[in-house]
Amino acid sequence: MFQKICTIYHDGIRARRLDLEVDILPGLPAIHMIGVSETVARGVRERVHSAFLAAGFSFPAKRITVNLRCPDAARLKAGLDLPVALGILCADLQAPSHRNINTAVIGDLSLNGDVQSVQRIGSFGPLIHEELTEAGITSILVPAGNAAEASLLPDLEVLPVAILAEAAALWCGRLTIEPLPHIPLQYARPSADALLSIRGQPAGKRALTVACAGGHNLLFLGPPGCGKTLLAHAAPCLLPVPSEDDLQHLMMIRALSETRLTQQVSRPVRAPHHSITAHALIGGGRPIQPGEITRADHGLLILDEAAEFGTGVLEHLRTPLESHHIHLRYLDRAETLPADFMLIGTTNLCPCGQFPSPACSCSLQAIRRYQGRLSTALIERIDLCVLLDAVPETDRQAYTPLDVAHIQEQIQLAADRQEARFRKESFSRNSRIPPGKIEMYCKLQSSAESLFLEACARFHLSLRTRHNLLKTARSIADLADQEQIGTQQIAEVLQYRPKGFLSGVTPT
Repeated sequence: MFQKICTIYHDGIRARRLDLEVDILPGLPAIHMIGVSETVARGVRERVHSAFLAAGFSFPAKRITVNLRCPDAARLKAGLDLPVALGILCADLQAPSHRNINTAVIGDLSLNGDVQSVQRIGSFGPLIHEELTEAGITSILVPAGNAAEASLLPDLEVLPVAILAEAAALWCGRLTIEPLPHIPLQYARPSADALLSIRGQPAGKRALTVACAGGHNLLFLGPPGCGKTLLAHAAPCLLPVPSEDDLQHLMMIRALSETRLTQQVSRPVRAPHHSITAHALIGGGRPIQPGEITRADHGLLILDEAAEFGTGVLEHLRTPLESHHIHLRYLDRAETLPADFMLIGTTNLCPCGQFPSPACSCSLQAIRRYQGRLSTALIERIDLCVLLDAVPETDRQAYTPLDVAHIQEQIQLAADRQEARFRKESFSRNSRIPPGKIEMYCKLQSSAESLFLEACARFHLSLRTRHNLLKTARSIADLADQEQIGTQQIAEVLQYRPKGFLSGVTPT
């Protein structure tokens, strides 16, 4: 007899619905699995057979064919045992189907018939909700060990089961259980301890505020010990609170790095070591796996000691920084992954780190070679470049506590203004304004326009740099609750233009 069961599998960062077909016909006793690797098929066959006998079911002594219509068999690795077992029970009429029309099944089996947990199940909801809705799926059968995590799934009845016999009874209607209540996601703002511990550096804190308000890329330059790394890692506590839809997306991104998910969701923060390879940074392989730029989507990518990264590695960031996604291809498989992250980099200006101080011992050639590790094309994609000095002793002694709550409120209000302004657009942050809409959303007062044009001519700014400065000025105006960009915002944003490091400053 033929039986079809809906299950779910992970396809890269996404989840997809899979129709699992089971057919039992007279013939030599065997299970033939089509659409998966032989290694996976062997494991499923042995576990399902043992679980059948342990649960008290008789395993049919017939030819069993299981067909999994999946475009990429390498993706099918876990969660197949329970749907295969239920499919065989239904096809053999040991558990006549009752729920298969509107219920998806996922779970593995142990040899004694227990239903085993699977990883990343909490991310299925935002990943596959639309696809399940189109197929008429309204509920999902999950392992009891995934009950807390599965309750995060929106708009789906979650039915947890602990053993195969319980799953079969529920499937054929002999058992009824109450679906788990849905648990809404909550945003967990990171602690502000890192920001509160920074002495001095008002220019760095102001640049960090502007960057977080508009989602701008930021580069801190300066000598060792001036607070560059502390400022970079303090950014998560200043980022605006995400919307409900963004929380679901963050859950999906979080599932790439964590095996167990809770209702507390925060923006991802990725800080790879400078020895990272291009493959690990942008993703790839077979099957295609997400890299750090995808794992940092809707969050932060921190490149500490950016000049120490391989030059070829950093150059791979140029396209994602513009398009906010990465298109990967391996043989016959292509995939487009999200890469909408905020970049914060830190670097010294020379190998010894003391340039432009007289204490610098590096030769002019060494300084130029070191500064050349970050190309002009990459620097131009960074909206704010801030040169930090060593913290004076007076600032270390006379510490004034920072009003973090006030800064967070300012940033949130600026983000809300952007949401309202771009409500009809496909983007929601100032940093994402496309070139064709710069004039529409970055309107300058006449005096500010004169100042800006004069600065562009004087400093020979490229068109990309001009656009980045205008978008950053738009964020500064939003922090000040100004509809138009004034001279004060232009004067401030010109301080953040690429300079010093980019223009090859030489020691005196």
